[in-house]
Amino acid sequence: MAVTGTGIDLVEIDRFSKIRQKYGERFLQRHFTGGEIDDCSSKRAPDRHFAGRLAAKEAVFKALKMKWIPGFSWRDIAITAGGDAAPFCAVITGETARHAHALGLGDIHISISYSREFAVAVAIAQGGPQ
Repeated sequence: MAVTGTGIDLVEIDRFSKIRQKYGERFLQRHFTGGEIDDCSSKRAPDRHFAGRLAAKEAVFKALKMKWIPGFSWRDIAITAGGDAAPFCAVITGETARHAHALGLGDIHISISYSREFAVAVAIAQGGPQ
């Protein structure tokens, strides 16, 4: 399968924490699925993991070469990982799914890394026009 796009994003963890404190649960529910909220909230440093997932969602958005479209929701893209497994893009729904289908999307590979200050994510989309 050919690489159809790549994306990268960087999120400042402290800035994410301040936004989360200001907007609380409403912010989380707007940007993350219930499963993502449960998973990140169960971690020792939740904001670090939320920031990584947000960076991954933005990286996927860029890898799909998307522009802001009516009906797009950050919840269309769900990033998950099981145990020691590498993160992956588990679900693409809604307008994002329609766009991905038009690209002939196969898989999206994700990598998330952290420092004390930042979460960075890379996404590589595979597939091709159908």
